[in-house]
Amino acid sequence: MATSSTKIDSSGKSIIYWLKHIGSVDVLQASTTSSFPGTWSVPVDVSSLLVSARIPSLSSNLNGDAVLGWIATVAPNISNIFVSIRPISTGIWSAPFQLVNVGSTKSLVTISINETGQIVAQWVAYIDGTFTTSAIYAATATVASGTWSAVQRVSL
Repeated sequence: MATSSTKIDSSGKSIIYWLKHIGSVDVLQASTTSSFPGTWSVPVDVSSLLVSARIPSLSSNLNGDAVLGWIATVAPNISNIFVSIRPISTGIWSAPFQLVNVGSTKSLVTISINETGQIVAQWVAYIDGTFTTSAIYAATATVASGTWSAVQRVSL
């Protein structure tokens, strides 16, 4: 468990996430409380058991909605961005959603969510085979719909 972090909102709802090695992959897991100090939920697998998750990013709002983003390497020098939304209304993480599947390496995924449930995911992708030229990409969603926009290149 090399990577872990936590978030807590003003009402005491908390989320802890970490990477756990299961079989041959690193799986992103999370546990939550509905109040402070509260009892922690049974850990759940947020990412797939098929490919290793790495460099996770968590954001939550004051309502208790949360979103996790991470990178999964699917082949040498090819990685994809995945996200999962956890609306406070259900308390259940959505199935991992792949935001992008292009032949490049991604890094530095960042997730933000505001109080109305609007979400922005942004990341850096190397756009050449030499890891010297990169660009910033982003996609948006809402907690209410759970539907992600098309990926847009933000930087030139």
